[in-house]
Amino acid sequence: HSDYLSPHYADGSLRTKKPIFTYWAIMAGFTTLGINFFGARLPFLLAGCVMVWLTYQMAMQLFKAQRVALLAAAILASNMQFLVLCLRATPDILQVLFMNISLCGFIAIGFNRDTRLRNYVMIYFGAALVVLTKGLLGLVLVAFILIYHLIAHARGTAAMRITHIPIMVFAAAAAFSWYAWIFIQHGEGALWPFYTDQIGGKVSGSKLYILANFKDYLWGVFRNFLPWSLVLVLGFAIDRKAVSDTVRQDRKQTTFIIGWFLLMLAIFIGSTDCRTRYLV
Repeated sequence: HSDYLSPHYADGSLRTKKPIFTYWAIMAGFTTLGINFFGARLPFLLAGCVMVWLTYQMAMQLFKAQRVALLAAAILASNMQFLVLCLRATPDILQVLFMNISLCGFIAIGFNRDTRLRNYVMIYFGAALVVLTKGLLGLVLVAFILIYHLIAHARGTAAMRITHIPIMVFAAAAAFSWYAWIFIQHGEGALWPFYTDQIGGKVSGSKLYILANFKDYLWGVFRNFLPWSLVLVLGFAIDRKAVSDTVRQDRKQTTFIIGWFLLMLAIFIGSTDCRTRYLV
């Protein structure tokens, strides 16, 4: 259609179920390398490579230990679910990358008192790219960062300013620009498939599936992180005190990591659509 803002199905009908950024990534691969599997998937593989490097950087910022950072990168690079997503032309790996760019910016400010402009840009434009890639989880990400910072500040462990109004305004404009375009060009009904995909089609009156989802997600995390998850269980069984001491020593970092994980888990176990890749 030569329309770079309004995705279409093969039959010509409008496809607004997913935001636009993933289509742009695929288009970039097609334009550069031709319309083939390699062209479609290379941008996502590159995103996965950047994600491994970013994991190393985040771990270094949090724990100030290269052995921890190298181990974190190795754990991610050997996660089977992560590897599968790196080889698919789907939004998931892009969403993961942009989320962690945002979290990396927050770690620099909240944990290391690094208030350079780039870290504010990472927080809010990273979240904006999540909104343009997958949708509402980008807003959840910003809410988590702000609430965590407020709680940490109340406890006297974080005193740096986390908001930057001009950057937040520009990031919000970028995040919602595509949605505004679709609304203006195609009307309110064009956004209904997006709403259904994000919220409407993922909830049910009965909540009996939540316990099953909880079990499936936890098992999925354990399975996909093998053998590292088994090493953790064995380490806890063999020397529980050493593990507990490590958690206490790095209490702020552990709270941050586990808090983010539990928030994602709480969101996804409430959905009728249970897919373990959501927790990557």
